[in-house]
Amino acid sequence: MALKLTMDKVLEVEKHGLSINKSAYILGVSMPKLWRFIKKNNINWSGKNPCFRKNEVNPDSTLQQIKKSGICKATIYYRINVMGLTLEQAIARGSLK
Repeated sequence: MALKLTMDKVLEVEKHGLSINKSAYILGVSMPKLWRFIKKNNINWSGKNPCFRKNEVNPDSTLQQIKKSGICKATIYYRINVMGLTLEQAIARGSLK
């Protein structure tokens, strides 16, 4: 039987400052399920960030944001390092093609 996550249970475990992996184990759910619950409910997790296994990616990472934008990685890094833009500004400029 799959356990249902509730806000009360998640916030109670979050107070201990554990990683998301350990918190998921304590709650009896998988790490991705707890991660989605945290994102969906806009919970500011005070513990450690999740550990991603081989071939899993952090959707909030810089590389994943660049891939999602569809702009060449070198172009984004050029805009950040030479033009002094933030990642968000470099992506917002869009492709020059």
